[in-house]
Amino acid sequence: MSVNEIAARRSTARRSTPGCRGGARAWRVALEPLTPAERRLFVDTMLTYERAVTEDGSDEG
Repeated sequence: MSVNEIAARRSTARRSTPGCRGGARAWRVALEPLTPAERRLFVDTMLTYERAVTEDGSDEG
């Protein structure tokens, strides 16, 4: 998965969230230095977190 694909996915997911302007650019900057394997690990971790929050209905542990 490329940096642009990751950024677009995250930006789309957050588009309606206030304060997320420039999100795609910020994600590209943050993810650019990572290797493809590191990016995949990060994205997988975030997706797992989001699923857990959605399933629980909150982000309180």
